[in-house]
Amino acid sequence: MTSFVDLDPRGAVTSCNSAAGIMLDCERPIGRLFIDLLYDASKLGIISKLAVGQIVAALQNGSTTFHLEDGRKFLLQSQWNGCGGRRVEWTDISSALATAASHDPESGLLSREGFTAALNGLLGQTTGSLVFKIDIDDFGDLAERYGNEVAGRLVRRIAERIAAQTGDKNAHLARGTGGQFMFFAQEEDASTLTEALLDILGRPHLVDGKMVYSTVSIGIAPADGTDAKAVLRNAALALKQAKAEGGNQAIVFTKQMQEAVQRRRMLETELRKALALRQFTVVYQPQYQVEGRRLVGFEALLRWNHPEQGSISPAEFIPLAEELGLIVPIGEWALRTACRKAASWPEDISISVNISPLQFRSSVIVKTVSAALESARLEPTCEIVNSHR
Repeated sequence: MTSFVDLDPRGAVTSCNSAAGIMLDCERPIGRLFIDLLYDASKLGIISKLAVGQIVAALQNGSTTFHLEDGRKFLLQSQWNGCGGRRVEWTDISSALATAASHDPESGLLSREGFTAALNGLLGQTTGSLVFKIDIDDFGDLAERYGNEVAGRLVRRIAERIAAQTGDKNAHLARGTGGQFMFFAQEEDASTLTEALLDILGRPHLVDGKMVYSTVSIGIAPADGTDAKAVLRNAALALKQAKAEGGNQAIVFTKQMQEAVQRRRMLETELRKALALRQFTVVYQPQYQVEGRRLVGFEALLRWNHPEQGSISPAEFIPLAEELGLIVPIGEWALRTACRKAASWPEDISISVNISPLQFRSSVIVKTVSAALESARLEPTCEIVNSHR
């Protein structure tokens, strides 16, 4: 409800509604200066001196927001009333702000923050609950192809289909970023619900006269423990795995996923240190001529011997080095090391070194290879490979 007071040119109250009198805790406000009423309310602990100052500053045809001591927030507006005085109105916007903070403005669904709050309230109170996290596959490409308006309507269509499948308002259907959704479900319903969602959400959507085809990926995690953010991370990990396996499917979170994430984070940190700490080595695999089994050369293979983890497979650390942008300095070190070794061999024994495709994209790859060969006085050849060994 909106509270209001009408003031004369001196700032005295000429009229007000009951809501204003109740908030100011004044039975007879008529004839009193509005500023005096504010200071009295401050003395009673209803409103802070800071808020009084904000209101006074806004009285000259202005607006402001202020808090009462009980935590409620109000929007105040003051304007001339045409009789030399002014009308001052203030409205409790606490509920509207809470709704805005907890709901997605485009879809009207709960926001991620609102869903997290609901999940915090659920944890520890029920058993057998699951969190579903759904993401529209290739949503960015769909938005680029059809435009943001169509993509936005597609989101609403999918939200409607999810809501129809979940049914119960206690599912707390929420929208995340882009084309993501979240909701609760009971474990006994999970299998049937998952199949239904993949089916119904994979059907074409008629949006603005266009048939839009899309699929979704689903990550599912138990709503257990006491940390809502951890549960959402687990659902996100399962969703990421579903995406990695091609999308249009559902994956249930397992502890192995979390262990894989922790190992990756450890390897990221350790890989950045490995080159400086000289943890890499190069081993040389013999290459023989098919006829006669004559030794013709060696293939240089990069190895990582971690002081605590032991030997780490190139199939694990080389793709990671490429993702982190570390393959160029690591590859340069391996190339120089192999060339120096080959310089001590007989001239008819060759050395082959694998180069990552990302190294070829480097602007200095030609200079790097030339410098390594020139330093070792070797003649170049090129080998194209597509695997990490």
